[in-house]
Amino acid sequence: MKKLMVIGALGLMLAGCGMEEESVDNASAAEQEVQELEVEVLTEAKGETGEWTLEAYVSQGSEAVNDADEVKFEVFEAGKKDDSVKTDYTDVKDGVYSVKHTFQQDGVYYFIPHVTARGLHTMPTQQVLVGDVTAEEIQAAEEAMAEAKAQMMDNKESGMEGMKESEGTKDGMENSEGHSGH
Repeated sequence: MKKLMVIGALGLMLAGCGMEEESVDNASAAEQEVQELEVEVLTEAKGETGEWTLEAYVSQGSEAVNDADEVKFEVFEAGKKDDSVKTDYTDVKDGVYSVKHTFQQDGVYYFIPHVTARGLHTMPTQQVLVGDVTAEEIQAAEEAMAEAKAQMMDNKESGMEGMKESEGTKDGMENSEGHSGH
């Protein structure tokens, strides 16, 4: 009987230790949860031609990120993405990355900070109105950007469908091979 009680007590102690280790493992897993990389465009959305300071604030959780792997600022006039200009940042302070850029003519532009930091990548887009721009120009720019985004999404989806179809073909071949001898 004493042996049984000793074995039972040892079992309870071991179970208690196992539960303690499990709760420590759960806490460290929660601490290691990846927090989203956030990029906030600080550049004004409207202004005059001339030199501008393009700025983006980069953070993860409540921490400013000053050690990004890459920050490139892309600027292009609406409808002219192929003529975009990408420039590396020239300054960073308290998570704010910046570079000087000159807008030489009126128009609707897009500013995209491409940020890679801590294994994550994000690239928000901001429309920038420079000088005198009509409502029609703004609307045309927004429609062109929406169309470009939709086309990009269609391309991604068709690529995924192509992968699924090729997987289905592979499965189909395996199934037909499996049935060919019967």
